[in-house]
Amino acid sequence: MVKEEKEEKKIEVLQLLDPRRENNCGIKMSKIKVETDLVIQGLNAMDAERFLPAGHDHSTDEKKDIVEILLDCSPHTDERETLRNFDGDAEHVSNVDKFFLRLLEVQGNLETRLKCMMLMLTFDQRHFVACQHAREKLDACNRIKKSTEEGGKLLYICSFVLELGNFLNFGNRRFGDAAGYKLDSLLKLADSKAPNAPEGHKFTLAHYVVKHCRENAPVAMHILMELECVTSAFAYPLDQLTGDVAKIKADVTFITRSASSAPKDIENDKMGDVLTAYAANAEEMLSELQGLIDDVQVEMKSICTLFGESAAKPSKGDEVLERISKFTNMLKLAQEDIEKEEEEAAKEEQKAARRQTMAFGGERHGEGGNPALPPRPTMDLGALKSAVGGTKLRKRAGTIALS
Repeated sequence: MVKEEKEEKKIEVLQLLDPRRENNCGIKMSKIKVETDLVIQGLNAMDAERFLPAGHDHSTDEKKDIVEILLDCSPHTDERETLRNFDGDAEHVSNVDKFFLRLLEVQGNLETRLKCMMLMLTFDQRHFVACQHAREKLDACNRIKKSTEEGGKLLYICSFVLELGNFLNFGNRRFGDAAGYKLDSLLKLADSKAPNAPEGHKFTLAHYVVKHCRENAPVAMHILMELECVTSAFAYPLDQLTGDVAKIKADVTFITRSASSAPKDIENDKMGDVLTAYAANAEEMLSELQGLIDDVQVEMKSICTLFGESAAKPSKGDEVLERISKFTNMLKLAQEDIEKEEEEAAKEEQKAARRQTMAFGGERHGEGGNPALPPRPTMDLGALKSAVGGTKLRKRAGTIALS
């Protein structure tokens, strides 16, 4: 009799929805561990901060995690219909179903509400990143333009490359006496190697340009620092940036429309007021961002024209930035090679001095008694010209004249 009474007291737990979905939602909800009452309050107030206990500072990532899980675990349209039609005792259903039943207390489209909350949580970061990339491109374009003005470092180096190319191509009717050259030609400087360079030594036209600048115009090598920002500027393409801005605009439009369709005259439901105020502020921030994008497009076209490239699409400016970045990196590597060889030569000179001191004594030779080391390899332009047949720098209409 006692056993039968226990079986009568055992209550069967009802599952209103698909068991697999309930199980998945239960696993996800266990990760955030939020109180149902706090969730309802946060949804009505459109404030993710209320999802978590008061008295603590909560990161944006914590709030985003909760909103994302709520988006995955909120009842679908057909599930809401099933839940509304349930007229039994809510104590007899599963914990997930109890949570879903409580979510029905929130008026309007729950998915739209949660999506707007997610957009508000991510808008500031997305806006900041887009503005940062836009400013990087503007800074890179302005630095390049300044460096090609009279007395600019890039202008000096490009002018010297032009003179060097004309010297190598002297007497060549097709390639000699060029007024300018395409930007791609700068990247070919590392392809022409000195035929008289000792084995194991790197010495190309790029090294020769760096050596010339170091000896005749050291300030020109500051270009490596001044244009260092160009690499990060082209790493985030303009097409991708404008695409991101378009998505941000679409999301702000979605928030504005959701504000107009939000439930009205419902106590404690602040969806309409919150979204309306947020959309107004977001529109102002978008106006600032669009102004930056417009400036970037103008400057990108400007540097395309400056270097004789097609300015039909502002995104072509990324190709100009990329080539200039590769050119400055090529000069940087050449400079590092030269500095390394200078360090090695200095070490060898010190070793030779110590050997002579140990063998003969420093007093017999005195200062300057050490035999001179052979000079570092230099660029024999005459031999290079005959060996590689010139660099074939083309004269093209529309290219920047650097003479």
